[in-house]
Amino acid sequence: MKTSRSVLTFYKGFTATGLAITFLCAIVYLSWKTGAYVIVPLFWFKVVTYVLIWYYINNAKRKEFYYYHALGISKAKLWAGSIAIDFLLYVIIMVITNIYYHA
Repeated sequence: MKTSRSVLTFYKGFTATGLAITFLCAIVYLSWKTGAYVIVPLFWFKVVTYVLIWYYINNAKRKEFYYYHALGISKAKLWAGSIAIDFLLYVIIMVITNIYYHA
């Protein structure tokens, strides 16, 4: 319980950015109307933005990691949980967009 709440608190720090990129991918998928093969470049765009977000958060919130370490939560658990949540939202939104695209 403590870990999941801490992961959600950590994820709040870049939720807006992650969701904005996800919705940008969905908009590009809908507006290009080129078919399903555009999903692969959009996926890699999302992966590249994960790297950029990781780099920025690790530098900007360096001291905040001490708080989580004191709670017994490693950086790896924070990042794995946060990326999993964001990627799950990405998949759900892209599936909904795909259903809407083919409707």
